[in-house]
Amino acid sequence: MDRIGNLETIKFDVMGRCAEDSDFHGIRTLLSSQLLPHTDVDVSNLTDLVIEQNYVGSVIVEDCDTMPGTDDDDDDDDTLEEITLLGVTTVVSLAERERFPCVKQLKELLLTLAEKHGRNDALIANLLAEKPCKLGLLINERFVNIPQTIAPPIFFNLKKELQSAVNKKMPFAFTHFVLIAKINKVEIENEVLDEWVNEEEEFLKGKTEYEFEFPLQAEDASSIDEEMKQCGQVPYRRVMIFPAHVFEHLIDTLRAGQ
Repeated sequence: MDRIGNLETIKFDVMGRCAEDSDFHGIRTLLSSQLLPHTDVDVSNLTDLVIEQNYVGSVIVEDCDTMPGTDDDDDDDDTLEEITLLGVTTVVSLAERERFPCVKQLKELLLTLAEKHGRNDALIANLLAEKPCKLGLLINERFVNIPQTIAPPIFFNLKKELQSAVNKKMPFAFTHFVLIAKINKVEIENEVLDEWVNEEEEFLKGKTEYEFEFPLQAEDASSIDEEMKQCGQVPYRRVMIFPAHVFEHLIDTLRAGQ
């Protein structure tokens, strides 16, 4: 067991698989605590959407054969699923659907955040106003003790699943993606530096068509964010919009670096 600041990290193997109904609590916890803390988005509805479209994206779980302290006699599968879900990576189409009001809420949230924190740019409004909307929300959430090495295979698999969905005439032919990245600001020798929580997302720096950032207020911060504050880091969220070809380049770059 290693320790970073006040955070403990445990070494274990992880694996990706399709989302299942039993993952609901774990996915919802990740989305509500990290992606969308204290917003008006119906995170339960968004979680239902992620699970329903499980042919696109993956959840990250502990490999049960290598879990530390796993008891072979423990057959409580529901409890195991809750404990071992460690991340989720997928893309949600922002084309509105009647059964999923969370999509409309996400669009309203992005517009509100852009108005409050972004520059006067019509790109995000135009992308969200298209019918059908061809902007995809890239969800890439995992707990901080999960290494970046999980990203290349997870992203490559996502790329293949998106193409398969497009081939089947499903609404996943995106022109752009939007990502809400987690960044911690840390001051070193009177210079404020960005520390990317998910290291692979730093590749997008300088390649976006529109972006803005904002600090998390105390009431919005998760327990992990609070730990970062205690380590002298200020948690931010950065909203980044980039063309689809940049996402493909990101995946190719990650795979080449393996």
